[in-house]
Amino acid sequence: MSAYCQTINPSVKADETDTCLFDFTRHTFPQKWEQNAIDFIYWFTSISNFRYYESLSSTPQQKLDILPQEEFTDPYYLVDSAYYCKTLYSTKTYTLSIYKNGSKYQSWKVDEKFDPVDYIVLVTLDTKQRIIDYLVCYYYVYRLYESAERYFYIDNNKNIILANFYSDELETTFEGKCTYHINDQGRFTLTEKVEGIKDRTK
Repeated sequence: MSAYCQTINPSVKADETDTCLFDFTRHTFPQKWEQNAIDFIYWFTSISNFRYYESLSSTPQQKLDILPQEEFTDPYYLVDSAYYCKTLYSTKTYTLSIYKNGSKYQSWKVDEKFDPVDYIVLVTLDTKQRIIDYLVCYYYVYRLYESAERYFYIDNNKNIILANFYSDELETTFEGKCTYHINDQGRFTLTEKVEGIKDRTK
């Protein structure tokens, strides 16, 4: 675990909380594996991201002005607005805050016709609280027999590493990994990419 455990919950030590994000960055995921031969790094990554998502409390009065639809283009996806949860840190030029989706579609998670989405989005704001840039760092698309997943980790150098997976009843597939860094202007810049994840900065 990295010091990011203290970053996301500064009042609790790393070994006293299960909302720390698991460091999967040194692991090479197989292209796919059967569900009876689980990849434990994937399992720890998914559990820690899910617990972190669940630990975030949102503020209904502070809704994000944009809806990150370009990440969820399938017409069957149900994507609620995102709401402010907390500020991670500030610099002289930007503030990095974290938002998560609302609960509008929670009751649809067992519906065969639609795919509700849980997600976390990192947002940079300027000194006047205007949006500079944003990055969807976590999502879980609920389907009846399958799921599309993105998990993230932030290292001690504030690099944001994303990993995408697709899982059904038979197997899990690793769909790619990439790394973003926030530049001095508060924009998310792609610094490293392993095939499978679209560059959202283009």
